[in-house]
Amino acid sequence: MDIVIGDFQFGIEFNKTTKREEIVRLQASMEEFFAKKNYSPMVEFVTIKLFCLPFCFKPHKRPMYYEVLPLKLLSGEIIEYRHLYLCTDITIENAEEYLNSNEVDGYRIVEKTIIDYFQNNPLPVKIRKSFNLNAFLDDLKTFFDEFIKTRENTVYK
Repeated sequence: MDIVIGDFQFGIEFNKTTKREEIVRLQASMEEFFAKKNYSPMVEFVTIKLFCLPFCFKPHKRPMYYEVLPLKLLSGEIIEYRHLYLCTDITIENAEEYLNSNEVDGYRIVEKTIIDYFQNNPLPVKIRKSFNLNAFLDDLKTFFDEFIKTRENTVYK
């Protein structure tokens, strides 16, 4: 399964910080960690959109599920693209706290935000029974524990 922080919407005040680079670093590590994981035969991609805007446009409150159906050519030949997406719009509520945090504390804020989101928002009905949410949450916690420990060793040495 691929997991991607596919988009992050941060206000212009974040341009004065290293938060964008930190999210890119987080994304690369998440992709590597989750590459061989599978939580449902109906989900190939998990896309996380992070929002951290003081005026914040209203993202979707609940996870969305999308299927890309088979594609049929004019000749009648069917080319099947089987893409199954679980898409989330996650808002970091306290933009000011996140903006002023150091790198490690920023990752902890992102961790708490992502885990709280998946714990408190029901999955789409179509995948609710097949998606192993507990294993996914356990792996998220494991990933963040390992990632933050690595970053602490790098940042504070």
